[in-house]
Amino acid sequence: MTLQHNSFLALLFCVFVIGGGGATSHNAAPPVKLSSSKTFAWRTENWSTCSAPSGCGDGSRDRHVWCSEPEGKRTLDYLCDPAEKPETTKACFTACRHHRDKLQWQVGPWGPCLPVFPSSTASGQIRAFSPLTEVTPVAESLAPIEEYLEVAAEPELEDKDGEALGVMQRAVACVLVSHDLQSTHRTVDDDNCFTVARKPDPVRLCGVQSPQDCITSGWSDWQGNCSDGCGILNETRTRTVLVAPSNGGKPCPELTESRLCAAVSKCQIELTEIKSRVSEYKLKVGEWRQCEAPAGVVTADVLTRAIGSGKHGKINFREPENFTYEPQVGSQSREVTCRDLNADIVDIQLCLENHLNPVVPQKVRPCVVSQDCAVGPWSGWNKISEGCITSNNDVRPEIFKRKRSVVTIQQGHGQPCPHLVEQRVVVDPELLGKCMDKYHWLPSRWSPCVVTRGDSSVSPILPVACGGGVQLRALTCVESQSDRPVAAEMCDSLNPLPTIQRCEVACPRDCEVGQWSEWSLCKSQSCSELAGEVPLQGFRERERLVKVSASNMGVECPAVREVQPCAHPACFSWKLSRWGPCELDPGLVKCGEGRKSRSVVCESIEGVVLDDYICAKQEMKPPTEEICLQPCPFDCVLSTWSEWSSCNHPCSSIRQGALRQRNRTVVAPSGPGGHPCPDPDEMLQIEACNLHSCHGYSWFALPWQKCEIQNSSSSFNTVLQKSEPYEYGEGEALCGRGVQKRDVWCMEANEKRVKDSKCMNLMKPAEMRICNAPCPQNCEVSSWTEWSHCPADCLTEEGNRKKIAPAMQIRHRVVLRIPKSGGTPCPDLEEVRTCPETTEVCKNYSWWTGEWSQCQLPSNVECGQGFRTRAIACLLNNKTRVDASECMQLGRQIPDMSEPCHMACNSPCVFSKWSHWSVCQQACGGNSVRRRALLGLSATRQVCRDTLQFPLINTRACPCSVYESKPEGEWSVCILDSNNLSEVSTNGHPLGTALCGAGRRFRARACRDKAGNLVEPNHCGDTGLEEEPCFVPCSADCIMGEWSTWGTCSAPCGPGMQKRQREILQPALNNGRPCGPRLQTKICNTICELFRWAVGGWEDCKLRSEDQFRGCGAGEQSRSVQCMYEPPHETPVKVASSKCDPESRPANHTICHTICPGECVVSPWSDWSPCELPCRQGARRERTRAVLRAPALHATRTCPPLIESQECILNITCFTYEWTSTEWSSCLPLGGSPCGEGIQHRGVVCSRSDGRPVNDRLCSAHQKPTPSEKYCYIDCPVDCEVGEWSKWNASQCACGGTGSKMRRTRFIQTNPSETGRPCPKKLKQFKPCPVVPCFTWVRDEWSKCDLHGADCGHGVVRRNVTCRREFTVSQGDEKLLPMAISDEMCYAGYKNLPPLFSDRSFLEVKNGFF
Repeated sequence: MTLQHNSFLALLFCVFVIGGGGATSHNAAPPVKLSSSKTFAWRTENWSTCSAPSGCGDGSRDRHVWCSEPEGKRTLDYLCDPAEKPETTKACFTACRHHRDKLQWQVGPWGPCLPVFPSSTASGQIRAFSPLTEVTPVAESLAPIEEYLEVAAEPELEDKDGEALGVMQRAVACVLVSHDLQSTHRTVDDDNCFTVARKPDPVRLCGVQSPQDCITSGWSDWQGNCSDGCGILNETRTRTVLVAPSNGGKPCPELTESRLCAAVSKCQIELTEIKSRVSEYKLKVGEWRQCEAPAGVVTADVLTRAIGSGKHGKINFREPENFTYEPQVGSQSREVTCRDLNADIVDIQLCLENHLNPVVPQKVRPCVVSQDCAVGPWSGWNKISEGCITSNNDVRPEIFKRKRSVVTIQQGHGQPCPHLVEQRVVVDPELLGKCMDKYHWLPSRWSPCVVTRGDSSVSPILPVACGGGVQLRALTCVESQSDRPVAAEMCDSLNPLPTIQRCEVACPRDCEVGQWSEWSLCKSQSCSELAGEVPLQGFRERERLVKVSASNMGVECPAVREVQPCAHPACFSWKLSRWGPCELDPGLVKCGEGRKSRSVVCESIEGVVLDDYICAKQEMKPPTEEICLQPCPFDCVLSTWSEWSSCNHPCSSIRQGALRQRNRTVVAPSGPGGHPCPDPDEMLQIEACNLHSCHGYSWFALPWQKCEIQNSSSSFNTVLQKSEPYEYGEGEALCGRGVQKRDVWCMEANEKRVKDSKCMNLMKPAEMRICNAPCPQNCEVSSWTEWSHCPADCLTEEGNRKKIAPAMQIRHRVVLRIPKSGGTPCPDLEEVRTCPETTEVCKNYSWWTGEWSQCQLPSNVECGQGFRTRAIACLLNNKTRVDASECMQLGRQIPDMSEPCHMACNSPCVFSKWSHWSVCQQACGGNSVRRRALLGLSATRQVCRDTLQFPLINTRACPCSVYESKPEGEWSVCILDSNNLSEVSTNGHPLGTALCGAGRRFRARACRDKAGNLVEPNHCGDTGLEEEPCFVPCSADCIMGEWSTWGTCSAPCGPGMQKRQREILQPALNNGRPCGPRLQTKICNTICELFRWAVGGWEDCKLRSEDQFRGCGAGEQSRSVQCMYEPPHETPVKVASSKCDPESRPANHTICHTICPGECVVSPWSDWSPCELPCRQGARRERTRAVLRAPALHATRTCPPLIESQECILNITCFTYEWTSTEWSSCLPLGGSPCGEGIQHRGVVCSRSDGRPVNDRLCSAHQKPTPSEKYCYIDCPVDCEVGEWSKWNASQCACGGTGSKMRRTRFIQTNPSETGRPCPKKLKQFKPCPVVPCFTWVRDEWSKCDLHGADCGHGVVRRNVTCRREFTVSQGDEKLLPMAISDEMCYAGYKNLPPLFSDRSFLEVKNGFF
């Protein structure tokens, strides 16, 4: 049907006004109802405003009512029916201030669409009718139509098909909402809600269902078995249903026709006649004109809006708000003419009567009015990235950015928007400075010396109090001019400074001193050989050497000199030599009395020989000769004196004296007439020893006090310039030359302070010294960084504050120079402030889309293809319309604003366009579908819902192919997941990149058809990549137990080795730090000379029983032998025999022989004489003994041999001596740190040629090896550090092949030390690329020019464009292209693409002329 849209709207407007065309005044309302006489009627004014006694709340309003004549003239009230008189007063409600937030419009549902029927213009009521119901008045609450339509002029009424248009109504009321539990609402006057929101429309236009006739296609060509001669045979032609009938429309005609083949001659005659008639006139179509907005556009089924202008006026909806875009449906037209042979235009009926297919081509079609995108001016350039030239002359570009806004979005076939964001990249080296000139790495100060541990279960950093370790520091990228910290990437091109270095904390070295020397003789403070008297009091002293000096923080050396008072100091004394041999008188030949002599000289305490009279003043000169006895054969013979025993105390005191003793025994008893043996008491000698006091006196110096700077009046007039930040008193110096003081005490035995006079004989250490105080160095810091950005802190639409992170801002600075010597300390290096509170609403941009309009057609088009449109806008927070560029810059696709639709010509059904065919999801079987939907009221009509006539779903079978998926290549390495990493620390800080944890490994899979060609991976149910979880175990450092205690020394004395060990609790795993040594050795050395066999004197020989009556003969004798430890100036201590040399242990029991009177007595053997070195064959050594008593004349036994010799045999009787060294001990750290500088020792010992250690004096002829210690280094672990992985480089990935891989790399930032965690073996990772086929666009041949039934003119040619795989499958002699696939496959990687549609195939259309 044809709708005269403007005329109908004018008619609709007329039925809403009063009196059929009379104007209404503001004070006169239309008559409510005519009286029974049809002459007089009640008329009313508008209601007055609501009047409440308290200004708001419940009140009342009134109006004036009068009786009126038909012409409108006022008359007497009694002439009107009193029962029909309208009310003059009614209750009302005026909202108070506290009611404002409780007012809202309450909207009811839309009623049915009813046709408008002007039943009585006199009554002034709007009436709508339905074919199935009686006439029903529209609700009284509806507002006048002029509030929703704008009328420029009063239209003329031309409505032929008014029954196809109608209105829908709904109730709209202002209500006062109650928020109590009962939730009751109260309806109040509309005036109260006008301040809250615009009143929703209570009425809108709609379309009433109209019949849809059946629409069929044209007949197909005749098909059958007619021969060329047109024999008597059947032939058939068919046509299909395009739109099924509905709503009582015309039914479909027959869809099949058959006929008999006519004779050849008859066929030729008929064809000749038709051709002759057709050839006289040609139906010609012109080119489509530009799309223009028509005078009126109607919707299929429902009329929602009209945009355009006609000759009678303009009717449209309210103007859209700014930044809202909605296309306009217009129309295109073209000429369709009938022309004769002279090309003159003739009556079109001539072409239709003689045309084979008498259908007039379409002259008008709907279209979307084109609108080019319009943009605003460019903004200024904004620098977003700094640029510079790297040290490798690589260019880091400087990037500027600008943008522009969108004024109008493209609509229809208009030009799309150009780019909205533009960048300018500066790469000219002359315009860019050197990176090293603009930025540099600023290192922080080195951390204290620490030892790092990779084990996360304990503290990763352990401070080093003493010993070796590493120091760490951080790097900050700063601007060179201001030292202001900037982003680290600005320094990426610069060589980074080392962030870890080895360090040593000096261990305090305590002073080590040697043993005290022996006490000197008691001496006076001054001795003079001419002095008349010797002082009664003197002093003795002793000293010791400093073996190791103390370090700065070590324990100072104790006193190295001590004195103690003594009585009778000796400035000189008699020095006695040993007694010489006993010389007999010349008259005595063999035995008897003789004399022995010695030398006696007077020596000073310094060892100078003096005259005897000097010493005689103090002491009588001892005798120089003495009578001695050479035993005769019957004289008693005694043994020599034994060695003195050890002194039983190291010193003497009043309470305790130190003693030692020695003895001798009878070797041969006296015979008749011989000299008798002495008394046994005379055989034992005891004497005092260690006569010195048990304690000495020495000076003890306390630590030096702080250096005191002297003022200007002091002799140390050295005052340096003060620094600006300091304030000092007058004359007070900050640094320079000063004085240090300390106290020095006299101590007894280094334990008790005594009077200084006790130490007067020792030089007192200095109590004051000159010092220099270092000048203070103030802390210097860099400039502040910029404040960090405030986190997202804004208000939601509900007014709640939304915080993604704590609303704090941070800025920091770094230390450029650390303070020293009392300089100004560093200020805070970080500042934090609260982000300012904001009332700004969170910005969230999104596209808003309005509801689709109904299918729109030009007013002069009854059916066919149309368009439906919708408005779009870019919304800020789903509320405020903003510039569309805000959404477009986010990369969000602009929603479609129009889409085709179809209105059936023979049925009241409107359809959306068909969707694209769905993609086949199964490898074999399944269906591909496309859909369309019923629009508007069509969905409610039974005829439209008949899916047999109007299918809404089309289905086609998917091809059934057999595909097989097989893996290609090997598994990749385990690639770690970025969100599932194990916590591992390196060098005491967390890793910036992942080295272990959960990950996945990948392997390529190829999906192929039977012929082996690649197909899409989804046909095999995969993605072209196979993956599975994997795990990279984290590095586990070796964990070792505690060291055991040191074992016993391998040598009882002298240099030996001690050992200790520890167990491995957990071995190193997966490139963890390796285990350290399990065994450690160190040198132990106890001086062998401090351990000696202490031998007592022999007891008397105990004769055998048979010899006891004679008093001589064989027997046994014993003595005590003990191993004694005798350190100097200490009491000897008995120790285990194992401490002394077992080979040199003297015998404690022996066979003895008491010589009988008259027999020869000899002395014990002397030591063996040394063998000549080197030992030679035939050489001999000797030992001797002397005759102590000659035998009697008539003795039966002579004296035994006095000389004994033996051959010198190497390592038996002849020995060589040389220095030998033990193995070096383990490297032991100097301090408490397990690493850093250490020391190794080795023992140096004098060894006999048979390997036995001997006294060092035997090797004195040889140079003693040095050193016996050396410094060594124990590695402090430095773990390998690697950088972050680069992004995956997929440049090698390509379609159509297998084996290609993407890769990523990382670099070593810190090389590991020997004991650190090693670097990963692989710094490159490869990941297989997905195996996918290649795709290409395949274009069919262009079709013939489609003139839409015309004979000539402008038409359209078409061709199919499909996306297919880049291979062919041979089948016999012909090649068949594979099945068309989704166009997205071809859009993914190709340029110069056809129009962007997502269906499996589409038509390329271009205009043609025939």
